[in-house]
Amino acid sequence: MMRDERYQSIKPLFLKNKIQTFQDIFTVVPKSIIASDLGKENDRFMELTNQVGSFTVQEIVLIGSFGNLTLSEMFTLIGREYPAAQPNKNKDMRYEIVRTNFDNERIHTFGDIFNYIPMSRVAEDIRKNRSRLSKAIKTQIKNLPLEPLVTIGALCSLTVDETLRLVEAQYQQQKQTITIAK
Repeated sequence: MMRDERYQSIKPLFLKNKIQTFQDIFTVVPKSIIASDLGKENDRFMELTNQVGSFTVQEIVLIGSFGNLTLSEMFTLIGREYPAAQPNKNKDMRYEIVRTNFDNERIHTFGDIFNYIPMSRVAEDIRKNRSRLSKAIKTQIKNLPLEPLVTIGALCSLTVDETLRLVEAQYQQQKQTITIAK
């Protein structure tokens, strides 16, 4: 299937800093076209674009691929418009240990966070099922929406950009593992 020709304009406009946020993509290619190419109903896609945290990592990868943008470039666009999470004053002290280890370059992927704080603690704090969250982060981060990932990052005092870099590293690691397994 041939994609809309306007997709070809996204990467050059991004490189010229004319596309600076995720929403800017829709000034080049209409939401209805992207929704169709993703296999989403227009109404559902409109909801997703209003709540960028509802997109899964895989959906972000696909949208990026339509315009020849890498996941890193897509996360750059999303990070510029994603609302900063509010700090939680009553959080477990182990979240601060994550921040310290991130600063000391001991955390390289999103999954590394859980070397310092138990998955059960995090799952409880973000109100998610522990086993599903654990499985998704370890093997299928592409299927998780951005919102819980960014929330976990915020609990660890990581910025949205820092969190998305860790998510990208986790995604790339999982993608490489799948490629090797084939």
